[in-house]
Amino acid sequence: MRPPRPDIGQRGGLRLPALLTRRAIPALAAAAAIAAGLALAGSAAARALDPVTPDDDGVVNVRPTFSWEEDGNAARYDVWVELPTGPLKVADGTPPALGGNPSATAVVPLPDDARLRWFVRSYNGQGGLREETDADRRRTVRVASSPGPPTITGAPAAITRTPTPIFTWSGARASSRWSILNPSGAPVQSGDVPSASGQVVPAALPDGSYQFRVAQRNLVGVEGPPATYGFSIDTVAPGPLTLRRSTAARDSSNTPRFAWGGLEPGAVVSWRVLRASGAPVQGPVNVAAGDTTPARLRAGSYVFEARQTDLAGNAGPATTDAFVVLPRLAPGIRLPMRNTKRLSPQVGATVLAVRPTLRWTAGPKGTKTYNVQVFRVVDGAKLRKILSAFPHKQRFVVPRKKALARGSCYVWRVWPFRGVNPLPAPVGVSHFCVRPT
Repeated sequence: MRPPRPDIGQRGGLRLPALLTRRAIPALAAAAAIAAGLALAGSAAARALDPVTPDDDGVVNVRPTFSWEEDGNAARYDVWVELPTGPLKVADGTPPALGGNPSATAVVPLPDDARLRWFVRSYNGQGGLREETDADRRRTVRVASSPGPPTITGAPAAITRTPTPIFTWSGARASSRWSILNPSGAPVQSGDVPSASGQVVPAALPDGSYQFRVAQRNLVGVEGPPATYGFSIDTVAPGPLTLRRSTAARDSSNTPRFAWGGLEPGAVVSWRVLRASGAPVQGPVNVAAGDTTPARLRAGSYVFEARQTDLAGNAGPATTDAFVVLPRLAPGIRLPMRNTKRLSPQVGATVLAVRPTLRWTAGPKGTKTYNVQVFRVVDGAKLRKILSAFPHKQRFVVPRKKALARGSCYVWRVWPFRGVNPLPAPVGVSHFCVRPT
């Protein structure tokens, strides 16, 4: 009798299930091979995501190009950077057609002047995540593009009288450096500001021309082109003006015209009209022309005052000229004048006293007596005699009972007498006004 046939698959006393037939053994072998391949693929993926470029802590621009070791089983890649708000995908990558390391350039600009970490993720053909670099394989970059010039947002006038002008600027980089250069281009003051924007008040500068410069620096200290501003400092006040009053004003009822000399280039003249008491009447008015005529004034005593202010804003001392405006005369009427230089007060003067002292030079030889006549100007066309006296000397004080009216104007004349009859020509004829209260 034939002995019993052992079951297929029996090894060392172990009996396999009858399901495992010769046809099942190849399937097991194939499964084992797939498992081994997956294990190899997993180990290859772990090695494939090591960063290659940029170097660790290298300096890059805002759109750097990244490269990394290839994962032979990946269909695509993502490049990510770590931001304070969380990871941000900045580039997509695909396996290179001719082998080598995959690479991708950032399509999203990285924040400038920042130190960031980056890493790569790989995906299979079905879009599943295969591998992500762990913390040990992440690499750091310093983003620092070349800076542009900042914007100067505050500066003094091109010509200033302030020896310590204030400058302000704004930018968007890591730090700033400013300097002030003299006309030869040598720095006279400079400093660093640990921010992109800033303000500086330099130490007092002497009068002269300068240039202010300020430049930005990036994260690694590279300085960009500067923004510049030229200015000058002038702290010296201009000199006094020389006033000239029109001659016609002395014998006219119109407001006088004033001109001036000694004006610095670019300076502005500020003038005003004051009463004799100092109370303002007109102005101040700023003009650049060389003369001016105030608006029509009422009869009375005034002071014209003018000063110049240079381009830096320095105001010079005031120059004044006292004048009188006669009552308005009717058309064609002119106040009489003759030999005015022989009489005092001078023609057109403003006197302070209501009892002024009138003086004159000696008459022709043989003159014993003088007839002093004073007329008040009335209604702009009439002369009303208010006193007549016959002094023997060359001076006459208006008596108390004949005191003159303030704010009025007067014509006066002096006739010489040898006997009882006057000589044909007067010593002189002139006019003046009494200062208002």
